[in-house]
Amino acid sequence: MFMFYLFALALAVFAAWLYGRSTDRVIAETNKETEVVKNENLKLRRDLDAETGKVAGLQKDAAEAQRLLSEQQGKTAKLEQDAADAKTALSLQEERAARAESQLAGLQKDAADSKAAQQRVEIDLANARTEAAKAIENERATRLKLEESLEPWVITITQHSVAELRLFSGTHIIISVADDPEARDLAQQLVTALGPSEWQIKMTNQPLDGVFMQGVRLLTRTAGRPDDAPAPAAELLAIQLRDNHIQAVHHGALDVWPRSVPNDWVIISIGRRPSPYFDAKREREWINTLPEDVRKKFERVEDERERTDKIRREYDQEQRRRIIGDAIQRP
Repeated sequence: MFMFYLFALALAVFAAWLYGRSTDRVIAETNKETEVVKNENLKLRRDLDAETGKVAGLQKDAAEAQRLLSEQQGKTAKLEQDAADAKTALSLQEERAARAESQLAGLQKDAADSKAAQQRVEIDLANARTEAAKAIENERATRLKLEESLEPWVITITQHSVAELRLFSGTHIIISVADDPEARDLAQQLVTALGPSEWQIKMTNQPLDGVFMQGVRLLTRTAGRPDDAPAPAAELLAIQLRDNHIQAVHHGALDVWPRSVPNDWVIISIGRRPSPYFDAKREREWINTLPEDVRKKFERVEDERERTDKIRREYDQEQRRRIIGDAIQRP
């Protein structure tokens, strides 16, 4: 029995030893696994700490970004407010500019109207001055005509006029005088004026060219050939008479020439003195009785007559220079 118990005890001890070894192995393995787990946990904690640090850094960065975002949002809000204020100010400025443009347009319109009115006034003033000048000129022309009509014929003798006519000394003339006191007086003045120039003069009271006409007419047989004497002498004398406000013209008489007068002579026909003012007055009274369209034609003719008189005076001076130049060069 004892042996049985002893065997059982030994068996139990052996079993306990086996169990102990198994337990130690288990414990060792457990400890090893625990150590591995601890190492893993430690690594995980380190990783967690690292990640926590990263998260903290990210959170810090996020907080900084949030701060910057807030600041940016504040700046943006301020900029938006400034933009809104600027837009409001711009609207006010545009409104003021629109009012200023409207006022400027009004001022420009007023200025344009004022300028147009000034131009109209200037035009009216210019027209008035033109009309006044025309009226003065008409009055002067009328006065000159009246003076010519009232003043007697007078030939002014100068050394210059004598010297000009002496270039044609020896020229023969026959003076035909109408039965009129002023015509006879002019004939006598003409004889006196031509005496120093050594022209050969003859007088008659017969109308050698058919009829006495107003004014003075000088006729030459060679008027169609102005370079042949005595045409230049007659033309120069006619110019001198016109210089003395004596109505004188030089004509040719190729078809009708008195047999009693040599071909190389000059015929001077002196008729009644014209009266420009009274003749023009009678002509104006007669023109006023005509229809309007005909009256306008006469007015145009009158304007042309004034221009023609100016051209005639210029032509006289040109002719005088030519005639004298040719006479000086004549052998």
